Order: sequence, then C-alpha cells, then structure tokens
Amino acid sequence: MEGLTRAAAGVVLAVVAGSATVVTGTYALLGGSQHAYAKAIVHRTNNTVSLDITESAKNGGTPIRSYGVDMTKLMHMVVIRDDFGQFMHVHPTFNRKTGVFHQTIELDAAHNYTVYADTQPKGMTQQVFRFAIGSAAPPPSETAAAPSTPSPSTVAAGPYNVALSKTTLHANAMNMLPVEITKAGKPATDLSPYLGAAGHAVFINVRTLAYIHVHPMIKGAKDNDMASMPMNDDEGMGKAGPHLMMHVPPLPAGTYKLWLQFRGGGTLYTAPFTLVAH
Repeated sequence: MEGLTRAAAGVVLAVVAGSATVVTGTYALLGGSQHAYAKAIVHRTNNTVSLDITESAKNGGTPIRSYGVDMTKLMHMVVIRDDFGQFMHVHPTFNRKTGVFHQTIELDAAHNYTVYADTQPKGMTQQVFRFAIGSAAPPPSETAAAPSTPSPSTVAAGPYNVALSKTTLHANAMNMLPVEITKAGKPATDLSPYLGAAGHAVFINVRTLAYIHVHPMIKGAKDNDMASMPMNDDEGMGKAGPHLMMHVPPLPAGTYKLWLQFRGGGTLYTAPFTLVAH
C-alpha cells in the first residue's frame, strides 16, 4: 500500500520505489483561471524520480499537444522541498506526438516535494499545476518547518550580493520591489540575460502553495525593451542589471518564499528570500 505523510506542502502520496503513481495536478497560479487539467505519472528508483506530465482540455481528455513558448521554453518546472530549503527550476523535454512532458530529478529521501508545471497551452492563458510528491522514506517529522518571518534584505549568491529594497510588502496591492546586484562591493558589470529575461523570480505562499512567476526588469526599462533580450538558452550579450525592478502583483497577506535567479559571469545563481505581506 502507498503510505500517506503530511508535510508543509500538505497531504502527499508517498511514492514507493519501483512503482508508478498517478498524481492529479492542483491549479496553483495566483490570480489565474483554470482552463485545463493535469496529471503526472511518477516513478521512483531510490532517490531518482521520473515524472511524465500531461495536460488536457477536460478531465481525462486527450492530452494537449500544442503549447506556446514562454521565455524560450514550453514548460518551466519548479521543484520545492517541504521545508522550502531547496529550489530547482528545470525544463522538461516534450513529446509532441504523445503530449507528454518528461523530467527526471534527484530528491532528498527524507523530504516531500511540490512540483509546479508552468505552461501556456495554445488557445489558453497561462496554466500552472502543482503535484505533491512523497518521499521514499518517512520524513523526520510530520510537519516540516516553513519560514514565518522576513529574511534579511541582502543575501550572498556566489561572488554576488543581491539586495531587495525591503522584505515586507503591502498585502493586496501592487508592489514595486527594487533589486541591486553587486560584486566586490560595486555594481555588478558581468550580468547577462537568462532565458530571455534579466532574471526570473518565483514566489510561493508557504501556507497555500500559490505560485507567482515574474521577471525583473532593468530599472527604467520599458516593457517593450524585453524584445531586445536574446531569446535562446545561451548566455546573451544584452544588459541584465545590476539595477533591477520587480513588479510584484497583489499578494494576499501571508509569508512567501522568493527565489531570484540571475546570470553572472556565465553562471546561473539563485538568491533565496523570505517575504511577508501584511
């Protein structure tokens, strides 16, 4: 029998090694509208988990086979550990004949995870689904600790310091959040675009698990300046900082984990923060 465990991500289905489990996706995009349904077939071998995800226009319907490209990818997959201490942002392969997105990831056996699948099926608005993925063994406690207080406004990421103007936000209102990236105490000069943007920021509500994905812009740039960003997987030659601005949509009151990704010196870095909206 498949066991049930409880973690910060909610009730999850423990995936038994060598077996396959079907997990139904829960719509998770803050402020969005659900127009599709999703499921994942999950296989585990020791700590390696393989996911095959399909979306359909109606529950149990034919898999969708046509998706729009968003920031150079058909799907952005975000993987969050139950204590919010681990973050992954990967891009599954897609089989256009079957409509299946495939991704293999390595997980810590002592934790449960939430996997987010972020897509834009043709003819639909952005669709984001989350899947609760259980551990191979029971976690060390029934409830993993989630952050509850704001983090420092500056964190280190490799040789860089990433500073937010604040880590407390006004709830239910648009927030403008300046970001400064420095290196050796000076504004970083070796930043370049990543996946067609100056940066990628994922916010997760630690209680509801709602998902928000925004793209910091160069401070003072206009929306149409995004068109000048290189839309490919490689390090671009365009400017990507060091003075950025995030337009954060209205967030319900609560605590949010933020992971800000940026490319410096040809290497991808992730800066984690905890924000509180009240």
